[in-house]
Amino acid sequence: MEFDLAHLKQELSKAFKSGEIELPSMPNLLFKIRQSLYDKDNSAAEVGQMMYLDPALAARVMRIANSSMYTGQQPVNDCQAAISRLGLSVIQNLVTGIVLRNAYSFKKNPKAQKLVKQAWQQSCRVGALSHVLASVTVGIRPDKAMLAGLIHNIGVLPLLNYILQFPKIEIEPRMLNQVVAGYQGKLGTMLLQKWQFDSEYLYIPELSGQPAYDSGSNELSLNDIVVVARMHLMQDKMEHQQFIERLSSMPSYQKMSISKLGPDASLQLIEEADEEIHRLMRGLS
Repeated sequence: MEFDLAHLKQELSKAFKSGEIELPSMPNLLFKIRQSLYDKDNSAAEVGQMMYLDPALAARVMRIANSSMYTGQQPVNDCQAAISRLGLSVIQNLVTGIVLRNAYSFKKNPKAQKLVKQAWQQSCRVGALSHVLASVTVGIRPDKAMLAGLIHNIGVLPLLNYILQFPKIEIEPRMLNQVVAGYQGKLGTMLLQKWQFDSEYLYIPELSGQPAYDSGSNELSLNDIVVVARMHLMQDKMEHQQFIERLSSMPSYQKMSISKLGPDASLQLIEEADEEIHRLMRGLS
């Protein structure tokens, strides 16, 4: 049976309301690593040894630890030194973010793999932007902000799994974007709950696509940082003045201290950090 976009949305709506959309399990590698990272009985040396079980993971951790965002006067030469410099809590978020990329894999379906790769690249971009914005923001840890940015569109995973049940559907970016807009936020929150992420991350998939988001509190949160980071993705799709006006009107942006420096301040910050943003993205991707 052929499915057009309207029919797919109808089927998806029914499946969502009835709870029939399957949420994928946490990737095995991510599960094992998080178990080890959050085990209070493990020393920094033991965590470092665990990371070396995946050479690609260890290499990415070292690359990011030696970026100018984190590095001191001397580069670190092993994972244990990276843990000593950055602290275990930072390493926990950094490693979780890096290993998340394993969830973005649909190798049996080339078209789905291409789409999910694009979604992960956007995640890396938003994660890097969130890191940069948090680095000049009091009260928000950059490593937490980066992880928050990385999981902002994680709801695309159960959506793609569902769409792939209909083999006659030709998966195209335009179609996926239209479908994602309505469901990926809620599905992302449900997935993070299943994976037992901390409460401060749970609603980022739902809120990050809402430029007018206002928590009603003057306290800045991870939600605010990611909302502002996602808005910066729109910079090239708008006239400069239009972008500045929209950014300046956002409650989340108004909470940030950098907003007091003028409407172009965050743009200048991101422009100056462009090289480090790309380094961080390479470390994550």
